[in-house]
Amino acid sequence: MTEMVPTKLVEALEGARHARAARRSAEIAEVVAVARAAEVCGVSPEDVTEAMTDQIIGERMIQAGAEGTPYVSEFLALELGAVLEASPEAAFDQLATVLNVQHRHPVLWEAFLTGRIRWGHAARVASECRMLTVEAAAEVDRKCAHSLAQWPISRVMYHLKAWIIAADPALAAKKKILAESKRQVEISQFTNAECQVWGRLSAQDGVALDHALDQIAATLPAQSLPEGLAPHELTSHERASFDRNMRRSKALGMLARRAVGQEELPQAQVIVRINADDPALHTHDGGISASGAAHVQGWGELLTSVLPEFLAGSKVTVRPVLVPSELPAADQHDPSALMRLAVCERNPVEAFPYGTRRSSACQLDHTDRFVTPGPPGQTHAGNLGPLGVAAHRSKTHGDFHACQPSAGWFHWFTRAGYEFLVGPSGTQLLSTPSVTRPPGWTEPPERAPDPPPDDPAWDIPPRPEALAWTLHVLTLPPFAAAG
Repeated sequence: MTEMVPTKLVEALEGARHARAARRSAEIAEVVAVARAAEVCGVSPEDVTEAMTDQIIGERMIQAGAEGTPYVSEFLALELGAVLEASPEAAFDQLATVLNVQHRHPVLWEAFLTGRIRWGHAARVASECRMLTVEAAAEVDRKCAHSLAQWPISRVMYHLKAWIIAADPALAAKKKILAESKRQVEISQFTNAECQVWGRLSAQDGVALDHALDQIAATLPAQSLPEGLAPHELTSHERASFDRNMRRSKALGMLARRAVGQEELPQAQVIVRINADDPALHTHDGGISASGAAHVQGWGELLTSVLPEFLAGSKVTVRPVLVPSELPAADQHDPSALMRLAVCERNPVEAFPYGTRRSSACQLDHTDRFVTPGPPGQTHAGNLGPLGVAAHRSKTHGDFHACQPSAGWFHWFTRAGYEFLVGPSGTQLLSTPSVTRPPGWTEPPERAPDPPPDDPAWDIPPRPEALAWTLHVLTLPPFAAAG
């Protein structure tokens, strides 16, 4: 194998260059395929208006992209996500971006198809311009297509704001007013038993918070330095700064627990999951010498040894592992709170191919439809699964089908004929539909046999010519699914 490794700098660089060209060709092929899928599943605005007038109940047509993009089936993103190994939400964003570039930025679209600009660059421009009218987007489109072919993306993005303002000054004024009045406070997930706080407050609230933190911090004792750091290793200014920041940080936590002169803040439920064999549960020193990871739902991971400090002052309810199959079936449609908790623990995310939505934010769907009147015991863990609204509608109106051969495992059949197995451990593609080849179809080029190890052909970097066949196929009429 050593003779196959490039030994000259030019060979290595040429290999990298051709690999990038192959990746760009594959990127074009994927985007064109998504655009073709939207074309196949699209309708005109007139058809949408007629359907709304007739109050047709069932599959809806939506405008995934911005103004000027065509309407497509509401279930297209679900099918795309499953095929592209992406969540439904990510697939919807990708579909919207493709439609925005194709229909609102035709010059960028053409430059991308000819390989002159990268898809990620075109997508960033389209995202920044999604609030513009079609006419304003077209004005920005021409400037960006010309610049992206010659400038780095950072330079284009620097000028893009000015181009957007020039294209639609009224929208820019509205966004300025919104930005100036925007207020928010964000708290990050845990990182090494810490979280970050970022916010944007009014001037009055900012001053009040700063004074409150200083007042509370002044009542706290001096903070000790971290282990391994001696006082003489810091200047007096560094020690004072460390002490002040530590006390203000603790003051913010105290302020959250009990506001001065106000009643105690409402309690919140936080679910912490610990493995039964966690080392911290079986050491004599409380887990200091060895510790596993505890998962705090919605916040991230903590060392189990840190939990006593994290949970100090909290009311802790210890729940054993719930076995969904041992819970009794119910006759009513809505499951009990305990059954819902058990199903959500069994399937922590949406039971749809490559779903990422947390189960707690989903509805529990009856895999086999609940019938009224019907047999008793229809609501049980083996007939329930967490689904978002879109996935639930795909079963009801979109010709998607699912069964639950084993509790917690879902066998999905999409309307295009793909089969997936979805369970607690993830998603597996089981089968793909066969297709009837359209007129003009050509088979992929056959792979030539490998030359002998000492053949000079091994010194030639791989080239992406075979992907030209892929682009040719994508220009043919849509395939017809067999059967």
